[in-house]
Amino acid sequence: MLKTLIGLALILAGVLGGIYVGLIWLFIGGIIQIVTELKSDDIQALSIAWGIAKIILASPVGSLLGYFGVFLGLTVLTIK
Repeated sequence: MLKTLIGLALILAGVLGGIYVGLIWLFIGGIIQIVTELKSDDIQALSIAWGIAKIILASPVGSLLGYFGVFLGLTVLTIK
């Protein structure tokens, strides 16, 4: 019973962590960083480039984090 609960919690944590990191932290954060930089008087190209890199990396990083959590959760669920 406890093993099932821990496995499901790891799966849920992986999915929610992937959504948070990929969608909110990287994708939306990258857009906000670019817009904020474009609104400022002194535009820094490196900050805009970092914002673009965050947007590009949002899907792979979020997916990997989600897959890792699901993999750990399924591993715990299949332990005899």
